Amino acid sequence: MRKTTKLITLLAFFMLFEVGVMAQDIIILINGTEIKSKVLEDYPEYIEYSKFNDQAGEIYTETKANIFKIKYASGDEDIFNEIAQPIERKQTETPPITIPDTTYYEEPKNKQRYVPPAAISPYSTDLFVTDISDAEVVRKINAGVSALLTEFNKVYFENRTPMLKNIHGLSKEGKKDILAMWETTPFCCIETKIIERGLRTPSGWQVRNIPIWLKDMPDGDGYKEIAINFDNSGNIEEIYFALEMHHYQAIMYGEGNEVTDLRRRQLILNFVENFKTAYNRKDIGLINKVFSEDALIITGKVVKKVPQTDNMLTQSGFLQEEIEYQVKTKKDYISKLHKVFRNNDRINVDFNYVEVMRHPIFEDIYGVTLKQYWNTTRYSDVGWLFLMIDFKDGENMEIHVRTWQPEIGPNGIPLSEDDIFQLGKYNVSK
Repeated sequence: MRKTTKLITLLAFFMLFEVGVMAQDIIILINGTEIKSKVLEDYPEYIEYSKFNDQAGEIYTETKANIFKIKYASGDEDIFNEIAQPIERKQTETPPITIPDTTYYEEPKNKQRYVPPAAISPYSTDLFVTDISDAEVVRKINAGVSALLTEFNKVYFENRTPMLKNIHGLSKEGKKDILAMWETTPFCCIETKIIERGLRTPSGWQVRNIPIWLKDMPDGDGYKEIAINFDNSGNIEEIYFALEMHHYQAIMYGEGNEVTDLRRRQLILNFVENFKTAYNRKDIGLINKVFSEDALIITGKVVKKVPQTDNMLTQSGFLQEEIEYQVKTKKDYISKLHKVFRNNDRINVDFNYVEVMRHPIFEDIYGVTLKQYWNTTRYSDVGWLFLMIDFKDGENMEIHVRTWQPEIGPNGIPLSEDDIFQLGKYNVSK
């Protein structure tokens, strides 16, 4: 009888809990913010609502221009705006260098990209951003980016450092990032006219898919794309090497992703792209900052070992291959990275395969699996990089685990999916 009473009580609790959850309206803003609420009034230009956990308290308003959609307690939905995605630009993975006969550069029918030759004088690049309703923000973004890209093109040919003091709306941090990128890898934009969508981010706007060519890089490594972040007023805040568009879409709009998680996924995307760019510009300070003090850092390499057997003939005639793993502290890793940066003029890090997973229990923990291409002046390799990321205060992120495994395992066999480190292979406790 006592067990039956407990079961009924539990069932009643879960029924009440489910009703409570379902009774709330979910307002999802364009920037991904989710508001648990009770919608009170729906006007032509805005809505009024109260916080779900304080329905007798303050009444709030939100303009419909800022709302992606509302999921009502009844199960109905109102969609007010579409979330813009970047314009897809078809291209080959490693475009060859081609010298055109004219100063007009466009994407040819064979999908190869032209690279401006040094024989041609510096040229201008103009940006035209779409999908932003504020005309003043559009003007500032177009003017600032066009001036910046044109300056890149000039100094690429003139072999000098960019002059950034006349680039209006460029933040102090943005200038610092650009000069650090330029010091290790000068580049130019390979188009004269760019039309791209302005994408909403948690802190403002973003323009992606800006094609550039890195100077003095090995064949196939020169083509890159950059992303530029802006504040709400259109001022340039950040610039970094971007993931290719299909990786961007996999993180932001892939199957199984909930729109309510859009803000987190945007932050992870920015984090991964900044992390990648930090290696390219040798930003040891940023890399040191994003690792937690007790971070677990594991690297693996294929080694040949004598098999453990009593047969001396077998020992002398056959070596077994296996992956040997080394565990390092954050201090050890950063110290070694200092030496790598110092001994290599060029660092080129790229990510191909990208997968993001959220922990099923701890919603602040994410696992990011990347196929990393590491190419420096003295050494190159390809392997699987795994990062366990923690949203330690809801916004800022820390890396608790970093592992690297070679793409090709023992006996020349690629690692299987089961052998690649992923979030499910770690026991997480808080």
